Amino acid sequence: DGSVLEQANNTLGTFSFNSLADLASERPASFTRQIGFMERDASQLVGGLSLGDSWRKTDNLQIQYGLRADANRFLNTPQLNTQIESLFSARNDEVPNRFYLSPRLGFSWTYGQGPQISGFEGASRGPRAVVRGGAGVFQNTPSTNLVGNALDNTGLASGVQQLTCIGDATPIPDWAAYASNTSLIPTRCADGTTGTVFSSAAPNVALFSKDYKASKSVRSNLQWTGPIAGNRLSAQIEGTYSLNLNQPGISDLNFNPQQRFTLPSEGGRPVFVNVTSIVPETGATAAQDARTSSLFSRVTELTSDLKSQSRQVSVRFSPTSFSTSLSWGLSYVYTNVREQ
Repeated sequence: DGSVLEQANNTLGTFSFNSLADLASERPASFTRQIGFMERDASQLVGGLSLGDSWRKTDNLQIQYGLRADANRFLNTPQLNTQIESLFSARNDEVPNRFYLSPRLGFSWTYGQGPQISGFEGASRGPRAVVRGGAGVFQNTPSTNLVGNALDNTGLASGVQQLTCIGDATPIPDWAAYASNTSLIPTRCADGTTGTVFSSAAPNVALFSKDYKASKSVRSNLQWTGPIAGNRLSAQIEGTYSLNLNQPGISDLNFNPQQRFTLPSEGGRPVFVNVTSIVPETGATAAQDARTSSLFSRVTELTSDLKSQSRQVSVRFSPTSFSTSLSWGLSYVYTNVREQ
């Protein structure tokens, strides 16, 4: 599988204003821009193999079982940034090449004999009920573009470069000049990019945790189907449960959790930058105070340590008698999902 994407997002820059009045008076709250553009070329090999069998132990009991294997290997890796390894003890050039095994097991059991309805001799003499169930692992494989952020954001000069300006460091827009010549759009903040805490050209970095794995689900279900009410109704009761593991998450390795002050009016909400890093007129915040290293902006580690659970119970009723003019059914489904 392959993908080619031109990274040309926000290459002309974006001015943000807090109000129409600020726009009219040319008082921008911030300016951001991606400096230059690059082409992302990502590809990977994906393979899968499954083997299955069924065993008919008796006329009433059948068992199915199988095993599936999945594997992937990315053909592109990010360029190693040795500063990331020395500062955060993490490598940005590792991608999740993995081999997965997924076992599955199911069964079907019929028992008893359905009662006859008077007046319809021999019309219904099937099994009293059928019980079906199973459990198994259902494994995903990563998409090719999963490594896109890591390929683009290496923190090196060859990666995507971002410019962020807020407060006094924000350039004053000259719309007429930009319309006539796009080369006049700022590539530096008003203070020269590095003059104050309100300007930043530090690049972002994205990388995978060492134990990153593609998401998977451990699913099970149990179903009962059979006639009720003297064989006048057919009923089905089913329960399913799914435990979804290795769900994706993110963590900023360059976040410094030192609390600078709190907001009493918001229940003691912690703030991780100094008061002097907040623009009073707009509330825009410079993030450098909350960074472990000033060489980088956000260092995003892609993790797979989250999980979720889903449960579902369904009940269905329908008549067993045949009618050319009327058909009806009644069902109820209860679903409960909890996500981390």
